[in-house]
Amino acid sequence: MEEAAEILSLVDSVVTSNGTDAWTIYDRYKAILTKYQEQPQLLDGCLEAIVQPLASLLRQSALSTTALNTSTVQGVCRLLHVLVTVRGYKTVVRFFPHEAADLERVFQVLGFVTNTNPVVDGSETGQGKSLALWESQAVLMLWLSILVLLPFDLVILDSSVGAESSGAKGKGYPPLAANIMEVCKVYLEHPGAVREMAALLLARLITRPDMPAAFADFMHWQHAALSNASRSKAVFLLPGVLQTLALIFKLGHRDQLLQLAPSLWQQLLAMLADNSNGLGSNTLARKLAVKLAQRVGLTLLPPQLAGWRYVQNAADLSMNLAGNTAAAAAATTDTGAALPPVAAE
Repeated sequence: MEEAAEILSLVDSVVTSNGTDAWTIYDRYKAILTKYQEQPQLLDGCLEAIVQPLASLLRQSALSTTALNTSTVQGVCRLLHVLVTVRGYKTVVRFFPHEAADLERVFQVLGFVTNTNPVVDGSETGQGKSLALWESQAVLMLWLSILVLLPFDLVILDSSVGAESSGAKGKGYPPLAANIMEVCKVYLEHPGAVREMAALLLARLITRPDMPAAFADFMHWQHAALSNASRSKAVFLLPGVLQTLALIFKLGHRDQLLQLAPSLWQQLLAMLADNSNGLGSNTLARKLAVKLAQRVGLTLLPPQLAGWRYVQNAADLSMNLAGNTAAAAAATTDTGAALPPVAAE
C-alpha cells in the first residue's frame, strides 16, 4: 500500500482529536481506500494499524455518548464503514473490541443513532450527514454481531434482569435479547448494508445454545410476516428474511435445524411457486432463495463420516500398562503352548 504513511497519519489525527477530525479527513480517507476496491488484500499489511485505533476510539466514544450528541460516533463509524465496504466485514470485524460489558452499551448507542433525526438539507454536507446515520447503524450492528457471541449467558449481561432472577422470564430469554430481535426485524425491511448487518446479528443471536425460545419465536414471526406482507413491503422484507434464514442454516447446529428443515422446505417451495410476492422479479431474493434451498437440502442429507478422519482418544497410562501386561502374559502362554515337545536323544 503506497499511501500507508498518509492513511496512518489521517487515522492518528482522528484519534488525537478524539474523533472531531473524522468529518474533515473523510473525503481523502475514502479516496485512498477506494482505490483498492478491486484488490483489497493489499490493505492487509496495515489493516490492523488502521482498524484498531478507530475501533478503540469508537468504544471510548460509545461509553460517553448521549442521546443528544452522537456526532463523534457517527464520524468514526463512517471511517470504519469504508473499510467494511472495501475489505469486507469478515476481515474488519476481527479487530473490533469484544468485552462483555460493551454489549448493552453498544445497543443503547445504536438506539441513540437510530432516533437521531436525519438532516433534510439538500446540500452535499447535509446528504453526507444523513448517509452517516445509515453507515453508523450498520457498523454498530456489526459490532453487536461479534459481541453476542460472548460465551456467557445473556441474563448475566442484561441489567434489566433482577439479581434475584435466575433466568429469563416471560418469553424465555432476556429482555435485552428481545429488544435486539425487535430492532433487527425492523431493519430487515431496509435496503442496503443495514439489512445485511441486521440479518447477521439476528442469525448469530438466535443460534446461540441458550436461545432456543428466541429461535422458535423468529421462525413463527418470519412465516407470519411474509404471509401478511403486501407486495410493496415484501420487495424489501423478503431478501432480509431469506438472508437471515440462510445465515441460520450456516451458523446453527444440525440437530436443531433438522427439526425445522422439512417445514421450511415446503415454505420455500410455496414461495417459489407464488407470483404475488415479487420473487420472480427480485434478483437478490432469488439468489438468496437458491442459497437457502441449498443449505436446507444439505441439512436433510444424512451425514457421512470419512473413514480417514482423525478421532481423538483420551490416553490413560495405567490402562496402557495394564493392557501391555495382559498382552505379554497371553503371548507367553500362547508361545509355551505352541512349542512341540523336545525328543530325548
